Amino acid sequence: MIMILAAVHLTLLSTAVLADQCNLNNGMTDEVRDMFLKKHNDYRSEVARGLAKDGMGGFAPTAARMYKMSYDCKLEENMMRWLNRCINRPSYGINGENMWKSNDKSMSKIDAADMSTTEWFSELAINGVGAENELTSEVFNRGVKHYTQMVWQRTWKLGCGVKVCNKFLLVGCQYHKRGNVIGDEIYKVGEPCSKCKCKNCQCDTETGLCILQ
Repeated sequence: MIMILAAVHLTLLSTAVLADQCNLNNGMTDEVRDMFLKKHNDYRSEVARGLAKDGMGGFAPTAARMYKMSYDCKLEENMMRWLNRCINRPSYGINGENMWKSNDKSMSKIDAADMSTTEWFSELAINGVGAENELTSEVFNRGVKHYTQMVWQRTWKLGCGVKVCNKFLLVGCQYHKRGNVIGDEIYKVGEPCSKCKCKNCQCDTETGLCILQ
């Protein structure tokens, strides 16, 4: 009986390891996907609640409707198709996009997801946006485009990939709806969730994020 239970336990563990929500056979795992998604939502929550330091002074203003992001396998598929070409530049497609490069090809994919998102978000503290919270050409050219795409209010889906190339490692995330529209607000400023009033929307008061049902 003990041997049977052990065999069942090992089978369950094996199934968990092999779990793949996207089933794209591209080297990505749910653990890596979850890291990308968690880091994005954690940072969006930090901004929504007014806890993110702005390099221009003070903190980024609180967000009245910051959507909680969900993971999208089609966006991942599109991103991986581009990353497989091992070209270190954006694809310039219809979706928003962030990319990151490391010369450390031995880095694990989970670490690559962690480090890339951390570096993208750090643009707020290093270069700053300012209290106006508008993406002007001047703000964009400070070097904050990765941060602004991460927290763009109208963006609510992402899909990411990691590719080990011959000489470097590439990370990329694609976003829907795309952000970084010059002249637009990055997000609506206000008390967290105060504008989370759309149909099928629900506020997560703990994170300050607006959940699309």
